[in-house]
Amino acid sequence: MTDTKVSKAKTDEKNIVLASDSGIGNRIFFMASVIRIYDMKDFTLWWPDNGWVSAKFFDLFRFDWDYDVIEQNETLIERNLFTPDNKPLCYTEGWRLYISKNDGLKKHFAYLYRDTPNGYSIDLEYNRIPEKIKNIYRPFFSRLKPSKTVTERINSIISVAKENIIAVQIRNNFDWSKHNRNVDINVYFSILDKYPKDTKFYISTMNVEDLNKFIERYGQRVIYLPNKDYNSMTDAAADLFMLSKCNKMVVSYESTFPALAWWIGGANAQVTIAGLPSRTKLICRKFKNLIKF
Repeated sequence: MTDTKVSKAKTDEKNIVLASDSGIGNRIFFMASVIRIYDMKDFTLWWPDNGWVSAKFFDLFRFDWDYDVIEQNETLIERNLFTPDNKPLCYTEGWRLYISKNDGLKKHFAYLYRDTPNGYSIDLEYNRIPEKIKNIYRPFFSRLKPSKTVTERINSIISVAKENIIAVQIRNNFDWSKHNRNVDINVYFSILDKYPKDTKFYISTMNVEDLNKFIERYGQRVIYLPNKDYNSMTDAAADLFMLSKCNKMVVSYESTFPALAWWIGGANAQVTIAGLPSRTKLICRKFKNLIKF
């Protein structure tokens, strides 16, 4: 791969170019946005499998698309930051879901990720997102299904009844701690303890140490992927689809992985965000952002 080819790589009407240092959620959100912006049909998906995600797209997903998708696994660039020449993107971070000023969303709606040049954002807002906006992206996410390999892993878990299982996702890890994003396990406990004593929890964690803490506290009420390989993208995708089956979720603050699960599940599950700053702090942050415009 020459430097010249790298410098010319971009996302356009026929190519979706993803970054090797982006995770599964970040990649899928960018993919959804670009398909919407360009009204894509046939396209080539540049999905690096030598970075944060060490598996091919079609190894993890079945994509119910009516057109041809060609997957390439080369790394063309290091970051998916694009400004196509003929289509204005309203965001500069590749994982954001694209929101147009014509979508009818109030400007500066978001409390969390608000720093878009034009002020439009729904990122990680979950149940606050208006139905009209959800319906723009629901058709895309409904096309994402688990691959055969991922389905086999899912089938190794007991059947999940939506009304009895709470999805719990914990993002804590060494890379997350560098950004001061880890959330104390006791914060999760304080949320889960409020549920009835017969409530079960599907636990998706980044490490077995955190999983063991939940098992120690809740015993047989804990459901998890057996013999999980924490370096396996197949197991990560199995967790993703298991989370999507639940109609209530407790998720990590600022993580896009459970947000992807929420969208795949139909964007209907009721979400509690662990570690979320108080509404007062969020309003103060939002006000500070507003004075920039």
